[in-house]
Amino acid sequence: MRHQDGGLAALLYGPCTVSTTIGNVRVHVEEKTQYPFEHEVRIDIQPEREVEFPLYLRDPDGNGVELYWDRPHEQWPRNSEGGLNMFTRALDLDGLLKEAKT
Repeated sequence: MRHQDGGLAALLYGPCTVSTTIGNVRVHVEEKTQYPFEHEVRIDIQPEREVEFPLYLRDPDGNGVELYWDRPHEQWPRNSEGGLNMFTRALDLDGLLKEAKT
């Protein structure tokens, strides 16, 4: 689904594909999952060339967390297959507050 800011939003999880244009760049997105029977959602994004856009993912737990990774692609956490390694963890509020004070 196209978001109002020009990005993409995944609001439901199920096997699907979409091809669209973002900033004059063709982008193919494929969602591979057996959710909710398996707790893994794989989203493969294949743009024609490099393009920057927001991707909004529905949090099944309803936490409404927004993440932004402002680092070179070489520093992104990758899994053994080369995909982006994302996960759900409990928030370390004390650690976050300590980091904010430094």
